[in-house]
Formats: sequence, structure tokens, C-alpha cells
Amino acid sequence: MDRTVVIRGLTRILTKADNHDNGVTYEVSLYRDEYDAIEEAIRLLEAESKWIPCSKEMPDEYEPVLTYTNRGDIRIMEYGMEWNGFMWKDEADYLHDIDFVQAWMPLPEWYKVEE
Repeated sequence: MDRTVVIRGLTRILTKADNHDNGVTYEVSLYRDEYDAIEEAIRLLEAESKWIPCSKEMPDEYEPVLTYTNRGDIRIMEYGMEWNGFMWKDEADYLHDIDFVQAWMPLPEWYKVEE
């Protein structure tokens, strides 16, 4: 099943549990922990694999992001203004033309060791 369909369905369950959906009242009850679990599932599904095409949106300047290049590799790079215009800068400080990156996504959170 498509991720967006799952997210949409879970969101509708929460909306109905809140007893309001375009003026219609529903009788759906969830325990608080069930409601929280569904909210967390939605958040994780939305955060998972969110490639953003550069044609739609660019990242904040100088914020390290994961990029998918026109060579088919994945790199951590920064986007920002350089002496010759907006460019992508890789880990080795090499500059690449704006068209070098096809899509990007925010870096995941750092791993935390559970004690």
C-alpha cells in the first residue's frame, strides 16, 4: 500500500476520534496511548524517505543535507551562495553547479545509544 494512502487513512482516524470531520460527528474512541501511537506512526511515515526534488524546493542555505546527484550517488552537501553564484559544496569543499543535485532530504537524527 502506498505510504500517502496509509498516512491519509491514519489521519482520518485521528480526525474522527476528535469527533469532527467537516461538521460530521463520529463515535470513535481511542485510548490516549493508542492516539499517541497513531500520531507517532504518521510522523515516522512522513519523515521516512522524503526526497525533495530541487525543481520544487531548495534547502536552507549552508544546512547540510543528504543529496542525490545526477551521477546517481548520495552525498552530504550544502547549498549556498558562493563567489560565482548559488552552488552545492560537498564534504571536501568542492563546488558543484546547481544542476549537479537532483533531489535532497534533511539528514536523519543522530543515533542515541539506549541505556
